[in-house]
Amino acid sequence: MSDEQNHVLTRYVDTRQIDSNLEPFEDLKGFLSFLLSAAYFKEVARAKHGLSSSEATQRFKRIRPYLCTALEYVDQALNGPERLAFLPAYYAILNLMKVYILLGPYANELSAQQWHGATYESEKDSQNILTEVIKIKEKGAISLFYKTITGLSINKQLRVKMCDVYPYLYELGMEYNLATGGDCRLAYLSIELTEKQNYVIPSVSIYQSPKSLPVTSKKLAVLKCFKKDSAK
Repeated sequence: MSDEQNHVLTRYVDTRQIDSNLEPFEDLKGFLSFLLSAAYFKEVARAKHGLSSSEATQRFKRIRPYLCTALEYVDQALNGPERLAFLPAYYAILNLMKVYILLGPYANELSAQQWHGATYESEKDSQNILTEVIKIKEKGAISLFYKTITGLSINKQLRVKMCDVYPYLYELGMEYNLATGGDCRLAYLSIELTEKQNYVIPSVSIYQSPKSLPVTSKKLAVLKCFKKDSAK
């Protein structure tokens, strides 16, 4: 299919889709290993994050230890007991969050917020995993990561119930259904482009579970620029 026929809509500018047959964690290790090269890291930091050469050098000195630690945790997750793999995997993700923070505008705040910033406590009224709660603090690496990617601060402690999380995890859709009888609450959007003379008309189709609440423009901002097709 030619470039003129193959239209791809992406949320972010300069987004690349990469397919790999490698195991995801092994693939991640390979990618992170490239970032341990000072020259390659500086190239990425300048091109993707707009850092000067001196800024990239300073960030690399701070970021490299977190990258090394993340890779070591990935190795533990892959080579250790399966029933415990989630723990080093979590710490790998936490260290990668810190890498992201150090490439962002709030890098200088990380040194005072090294702790996780989240607690997992079994509540008295919790009867199963769906009613258990994670508490997100105002400060900490998780909160700072959220601020880095959204520009918004968490100004008070948040209580997140697991029942409000699991229905939105794509990888757990089938397991969630078998365990609870409920359906995944994700909606799948298929966007097609139709060429007419000198312009292109986009159309979007929505696929979701019959038990899910209907998706409307109020719930999904991308739909605000579309009109419902009364013939469908």
